[in-house]
Amino acid sequence: MAKDIRDLFDADNKRPNGTMPNNHEARFLCKLDNALPQEKQAKLSWIKIAASIVILLGITFGAFHYLNNQTQSVQVVDAGVPEDQTKTLGDISPDLKKVEDYYVAHINLELSKMKLTPGEQRVI
Repeated sequence: MAKDIRDLFDADNKRPNGTMPNNHEARFLCKLDNALPQEKQAKLSWIKIAASIVILLGITFGAFHYLNNQTQSVQVVDAGVPEDQTKTLGDISPDLKKVEDYYVAHINLELSKMKLTPGEQRVI
C-alpha cells in the first residue's frame, strides 16, 4: 500500500502541463446549465429589469423635483393697490382677525419693554 514518493513525482512530471482536454469548454457549459436551471436565470433577469426600472423612475422623479425647484421664481406684479390699502388677515376672516390681534398685541408689548437707542428706533 505504501508508495515511493519518487514514483509519484515521476508520474506527475509525465502528465502534460498547461493543456486542457479538447471538450473542456463544452463540458463546463453543460455542468453550468445543470447547476443553474433556465427557470432561475429567467426569474433573476426579471428581477434585474424591475430593479432597473425602479431605480430609473426614482432618479427621474428626484431630478424632476430638483430641477423644478431650481427654475421656480417669484414675480412681483404691481397690482396698482396703494400701500395704505393693503389687506390684513382680518379682512379675510373674523377668526384670522383674532389671531392677528393676539400677535400684534404681544409684539407691541415686547416692543414697549425694550430700551430704544437711536439706531434701533430707526429699524423699528
